[in-house]
Amino acid sequence: MHIGLAGPFQFASFRDELPTDTALPAGLGGLPVVQLAREYLQRGHQVTVFTLDMETTEPRWIEGDRLRVFVGPYRSEGRARDLFAVERRSIEQAIWASDVPFVHAHWTYEFALGALASGRPTLVTAHDAPMRILSLNPSPYRALRTVMAAQTLVKAKHLTAVSPYVIRHLKLMGYLKHVDLVPNGMAIEDAIPARAPAPADRLAFASILNGGWQGLKNGKRLLRAFAIVRRALPQATLFLYGAGLGAGEDAQTWAGAQGLTTGVIWRGYRPHAQIIEDLQHRTDVLVHPALEESFGLTILEAMALGLPVVAGRRSGAVPWVTDFGRGALLVDVTSVDALALGMLRLGTEPDLSVPLAQHGHAYAREHFTLTRVADQYESLYQRLR
Repeated sequence: MHIGLAGPFQFASFRDELPTDTALPAGLGGLPVVQLAREYLQRGHQVTVFTLDMETTEPRWIEGDRLRVFVGPYRSEGRARDLFAVERRSIEQAIWASDVPFVHAHWTYEFALGALASGRPTLVTAHDAPMRILSLNPSPYRALRTVMAAQTLVKAKHLTAVSPYVIRHLKLMGYLKHVDLVPNGMAIEDAIPARAPAPADRLAFASILNGGWQGLKNGKRLLRAFAIVRRALPQATLFLYGAGLGAGEDAQTWAGAQGLTTGVIWRGYRPHAQIIEDLQHRTDVLVHPALEESFGLTILEAMALGLPVVAGRRSGAVPWVTDFGRGALLVDVTSVDALALGMLRLGTEPDLSVPLAQHGHAYAREHFTLTRVADQYESLYQRLR
């Protein structure tokens, strides 16, 4: 099968599939597209990816044997004012000129609108809840993104969503057609990976706050909660990952002014593979303080590794991903005290943390393997051909 994918992409994982004498751009990230592309290539499919990059000024193709990637420009400024017109047109024209029989576009914004405008049969996957994000993080940029999502919903004939929470949100936005539920997925080992237990007084907590550390990601409450944890566990550490969370960056500056830096390890942006390695070998508890998640891939990754997780009981799709608290400890993440207590309980009560981690791993294996997700998408692709 020849599969077209449109969405944010990360090139580093595909050096083996692309010409070795070609300089590869960084891309925009986009773990779902990366994982699906890798899975489809392993299944013997031909894959064409349509993506964008901030360092790219002129559209170009990078071509391997079974993987071809179109890279268009992604403006660093002004792109929202015209609703990403340049980016959308770049994707549209590349798809129109290609030989892909259909396109699977990810997120309901520029990639979906470009694919839909191309005239090629298009499956759109909704990864977030635009109006909910706007209500929690009001800004002109988020308002314009919500307008783009609404335009996509008017045009899309074939739509999937990554959680029941997102499906409900799309209905509230007026999308009355059928929406297929296909979650995010990942490779998950049959058994929980072995990890040496840490002494209770030297626990290592970790939090991965993608897309910013304030606002929806709730990083300030997390830092305040960890300060409470340190009073009970003076040797505990908190590893923080994500933009703005590196040494000398915004979060450390703010935390320093508040006296909240003790025990915090500012890891900042790290490649995905390194974060997974750190979770497996350097982490005892994952803390996910986000106020809203349309899925919660970070939580799924921790569950797959057999880590105990503390997360928000009302944070969008989080209860669904964690089997409604059977695979994670769900707390009120708007309360610093409740978040701190959850962290302490998972760190010091193995009778609580071990069964949660075991159930979380089993539930992830049953429902969220990448193999299962790719099978679902392949079935949906048959409707587009």
